[in-house]
Amino acid sequence: MKKFILKYLTFAGVSLSGVASISLAGASLAKPGENSRPGVRIVYLDEMNVARITIHPHGTVLSFPIKPEVHVGKKEVFDIVYVKNDLVISANMPGAVTNIFVYLMGRRFTLKLVQSSHGGDEIVAIRDPLDAAMQVEVK
Repeated sequence: MKKFILKYLTFAGVSLSGVASISLAGASLAKPGENSRPGVRIVYLDEMNVARITIHPHGTVLSFPIKPEVHVGKKEVFDIVYVKNDLVISANMPGAVTNIFVYLMGRRFTLKLVQSSHGGDEIVAIRDPLDAAMQVEVK
């Protein structure tokens, strides 16, 4: 495990001043479009584009770097449950489709949820392309 001391740190668009110890243990250096682990898809959000998320018949987890504020287009077609920084999503009917609007750090992103009966995403790691390409633990 490597540790670095930084005088100033910007993470998720927020500047933290002071001295922070950063652990790079298990850091992900995945680039847009790459997967860090089998079964996990990484989606880099863009405020001007709609990201498509295919909801698995058994449910899908959307994992965010911080707890998002979410507004759902058609609330009756999907069950959405918050668990810490994750959204656990399951469809209430076959062929369900809706948009969700995600607010992170004052920015809005749109995701199109589409239920699939033939597979789909099980875990989707949602990332902001403006953040650093690696995950860090601040202690």
